Amino acid sequence: MESAPESRYVPKLRHIGLILDVVDPAGPMTESTRIRLAGETAHHDQADVAVLLALMPAVPPASTRSEYAHALRAVVRAERGGSTGGQSG
Repeated sequence: MESAPESRYVPKLRHIGLILDVVDPAGPMTESTRIRLAGETAHHDQADVAVLLALMPAVPPASTRSEYAHALRAVVRAERGGSTGGQSG
């Protein structure tokens, strides 16, 4: 196979990171926010939510939403094999 099954979740992880960067980026990141964003992004499909939560890192104590978004981008890079593939942004 060319890519891991989790690679189809990369756009969803990037979407969550974008939300965290835009909506109150200096605000506190909580576990309940992590779960809520996974649910909303996966349109509450239980299987997709479970995969997203497995891919998303645990919420470090006293972290901001922006810091967590940075951690999500690291997961995305790892899922893509570390390549930036000529994407602009």
